[in-house]
Amino acid sequence: MHATDELYGKLRGPAENMNVLATAFSNPKTGGTGNHEPILFTVNYGKGRIFHNVLGHVGQDEDMTPYKSAFFIYAMQRGTEWAATGKVTQAIPEDLPNQSSALILPAYKDFTLEDLFRNARKYEIGKSKKYLNLILQRIRNHSTDKDYLEKVEDEMIKLLSADDCTTDAKNFICKEISWLGSPKSISVLKALSKKAETARWRSLP
Repeated sequence: MHATDELYGKLRGPAENMNVLATAFSNPKTGGTGNHEPILFTVNYGKGRIFHNVLGHVGQDEDMTPYKSAFFIYAMQRGTEWAATGKVTQAIPEDLPNQSSALILPAYKDFTLEDLFRNARKYEIGKSKKYLNLILQRIRNHSTDKDYLEKVEDEMIKLLSADDCTTDAKNFICKEISWLGSPKSISVLKALSKKAETARWRSLP
């Protein structure tokens, strides 16, 4: 059902209040335990819900196939919804992989930086911060990469200058550019400071 992946075994913890959803055989021929190790399970912790997934271990320079496995994608989406809401509303996909074969979704790929900022332009308070949060994650992941952060700043300036961008999105990005930005951001911030809806950033430059 799942593409080739790194299997984690010998998980630590009390193993209490668990609902095991899926296991995988840990083959001793490849250094495994010889047991069927839990790979997907849920745990109730106080009033909280935990969806635990040990799949998807890849590095930056490794084959990303495990991330493109339909099983990984569908399980992560559905498990995350359950952890957040206590129920799953997503329909079971028609192309769900079966026991005899895995299904790889080659078109599944990371958003480009341009994609994230383009989608973030639609943000409104009270709605999902998905793309804004992904932008913040990119910043954290590349916090020591000066060239990448310059690209982020360029995209921020484009967003702040865009006519099709919501005020809520601009206010959110202004907050981030206030510490990340360089002198080249000053002109766009000055322009925003003259507008009532973004006047709060008047003191930044």
